[in-house]
Amino acid sequence: MYIVGYAIECALKWAIAERRGQIHVPAELEHHNWDVLLNASGLTNALQANPVLNAMFSTLADHWNPSLRYNTLRYPVNEARGLYNQYNQLFAWILEITI
Repeated sequence: MYIVGYAIECALKWAIAERRGQIHVPAELEHHNWDVLLNASGLTNALQANPVLNAMFSTLADHWNPSLRYNTLRYPVNEARGLYNQYNQLFAWILEITI
């Protein structure tokens, strides 16, 4: 869960750089807050237009943070697969809408 969360963060940062025509993210956006990154990426309205993905984003954004690397909690297989699938759908959407 920790690594796939970083994939979402990286996709959002890529969307920001792409939108701004830059090859890097500005220093003020070098953090882990998905909501701020989403807003800076210009994807907020598109996400809100998709209620299923919007709810998924909110849930995952509330659940994910860098401190998960220290979490020793083992997810039940079905829960882990479900979370992974949600992260994967969100990641694919960010790439699809940005390209």
